[in-house]
Amino acid sequence: MSIKKKLLLVSTLLLTLFGATFVTDNSYAYWASSISSTQQTTTGTVTVSSWNFIPIWDSTTTYYSGDVVEYNGSYYEAKKTNTNEEPEIAKGWRSNWTQTTVN
Repeated sequence: MSIKKKLLLVSTLLLTLFGATFVTDNSYAYWASSISSTQQTTTGTVTVSSWNFIPIWDSTTTYYSGDVVEYNGSYYEAKKTNTNEEPEIAKGWRSNWTQTTVN
């Protein structure tokens, strides 16, 4: 494997690791595609897009009002702070979750 290809592979891995490690509410996703190389040059396309990560509901996580999770293939928004209270279990006014859609 050539030095350029090794450097390209390492830089792509570092970018992926950095992007997955430092996700915040104002994070963006970066990914590379259409990477090609000749002996003299290496070209690639970098795409920038907003990051829209929805975690799967976890019984050990504390959720706060406005948090969105995925549960059984549907999306739910927390109405108030709760821990270990599954979406879909309590219905109506007793529920700490409301079913929602994600754009």
